[in-house]
Amino acid sequence: MSTALLDFSEALVGAVASAAVSIVRVEGRERLTASGIVWDAAGLIVTFHYGLERDENIDVGFQDGESVGAELVGRDPSTDVALLRTPTRGFAVPSWAL
Repeated sequence: MSTALLDFSEALVGAVASAAVSIVRVEGRERLTASGIVWDAAGLIVTFHYGLERDENIDVGFQDGESVGAELVGRDPSTDVALLRTPTRGFAVPSWAL
């Protein structure tokens, strides 16, 4: 394997590992869950509009197994983006959000 390809592969592994701590499970539908990403340390989470069938009783699950309730801040069906707010809990955030 060439050095450039090996370097790229190692960089990709590092990027996935650092982003993975910020990925959450969003429960806003009857049977299906969606994913989301912690946007900042204040508890904002970006997810998909299609992943939310309801505006209330939304839960967010973290990799440590904890689940918390989330408030829908807003959504835009045309771009398929929704923004949730959860209680602050010492979020792991992506490096670009620091």
